[in-house]
Amino acid sequence: MKIDDKGIKPIETKKTSRIRRGKKYDQREGAAGHVTGKKDIASLSGQAKLLAKVQTGLLEVSDVREGQVEALKQSIADGSYQVQVEKLASLLMKHIDFTS
Repeated sequence: MKIDDKGIKPIETKKTSRIRRGKKYDQREGAAGHVTGKKDIASLSGQAKLLAKVQTGLLEVSDVREGQVEALKQSIADGSYQVQVEKLASLLMKHIDFTS
């Protein structure tokens, strides 16, 4: 099926008409079509500001527990690291699919 778009006119809004006339986005038309120079303003609630602050703080926190990593490295290097074989086997058994 072919769509015939002849005779379809574009939608005209205040925003599109301002663009066609060359006015800037931040200019608003007041009464009688005069440009008022007002700008859009956005503000954040206290809760949004707190959320942004917490999110920034979380980005600064390391995922790695460096103290534990260093202790493990040291115990492996000096030969004192002991693998808990029973615990390891138990965890492996939980993840093995014996049905296939």
